[in-house]
Amino acid sequence: MRIGKTGEVYLLNRAGVYQTSPRFKGKIMEKAPEPVGEPHEGIEIRIEDKRRIIASTWLSQPRWKLVIRQNYSEAFNDVSHANLSALVFLLLSAGAIVVVAVFITSRMIKMIKERDLEAERLNKQLMQAGKLAAVGELSAGVAHEINNPLAIILTERQILLDMLNRKPIPDRDFMDQFNKSMSQIDMQIQRCKRITQNLLRFSRRTKSVIESVNINQFLSEIINLMEREARSSGIKFLTDFDENMPPVLSDPSQLQQVFLNMITNAIDAHEGKPYGSIRISTRYFPQKKGVEIVFADTGCGIPEENLDRIFDPFFTTKPIGKGTGLGLSICYSTIKRLGGEIRMRSEIGTGSEFTIFLPSEPPGDLIKEFEGGSEEPTVALDY
Repeated sequence: MRIGKTGEVYLLNRAGVYQTSPRFKGKIMEKAPEPVGEPHEGIEIRIEDKRRIIASTWLSQPRWKLVIRQNYSEAFNDVSHANLSALVFLLLSAGAIVVVAVFITSRMIKMIKERDLEAERLNKQLMQAGKLAAVGELSAGVAHEINNPLAIILTERQILLDMLNRKPIPDRDFMDQFNKSMSQIDMQIQRCKRITQNLLRFSRRTKSVIESVNINQFLSEIINLMEREARSSGIKFLTDFDENMPPVLSDPSQLQQVFLNMITNAIDAHEGKPYGSIRISTRYFPQKKGVEIVFADTGCGIPEENLDRIFDPFFTTKPIGKGTGLGLSICYSTIKRLGGEIRMRSEIGTGSEFTIFLPSEPPGDLIKEFEGGSEEPTVALDY
């Protein structure tokens, strides 16, 4: 008999003589090399040289010994295969669990980071809105307080001019100096008037009107208005308008104020440079239900430490007396009020880029607020 590739079965009598022929070594009726031992009950199993397994038992009639030999590896091949399969399965399962855990963890970390960034952005917007609200209330009071002494100064100036007409000053040099002083007073009064108008506009105490606006045509008119000033500074305009741009429903006077400020700011950013350019582009995004206007200049750029403060009220990087620091803040509040967004990026020595997104229609509550309203004449902000 044979069992597998390495197994054999044979019988021995009590004298240790083969009663059947072994498979590999020995013949029937020959003396077996290994001792037979005394008869016993049950089955005896032992390992020979750590590579063969031997099982034996004594038959009752006749009293012979039944011996089975087989290589250990073959005898437990199925068990080893099952253990290996189980180990491979466990390793693959553990690997799959690790991969899934890593994927889920990385996804959760990414989502948490995105939510943190969104929360930080909303927090900045909330802080900005709080600043604008607080400064808006302050601006309204300051503007009204300034208007009263300005009116008195303007009246006193007119009285002096009337008196001069009645009785001219004989000294010509003194007369010239007097006229220059009056002109300077008038110019500064007008400047203060513009500042108070900006403050009032900033506090949203002026009325507006909502109507259909052709953004491309609107920008072209403003560019024609500012082209002479830009050309005198060696700056040229580059336009890239979307021909499929539909009209948007918005407030043209406030948009004009925002666009004028953006272009004026871009021109001023080239101070100290012999030449430069301002690129203005428009794009329509049907999926977002709005339009995007980009103002990109080749000016001096804005330092990184000032980027978070650029829309703060009364913050300016210009020299004292050059600007009030209200322009970009008012632009920010105006665009937000119209339901849009404004963002910027800048690099020192390369220039700045302001991107304005306007919805095709402003918020519904704003339309109700603007119904029947009127807008005061728009003035360019000096910021």
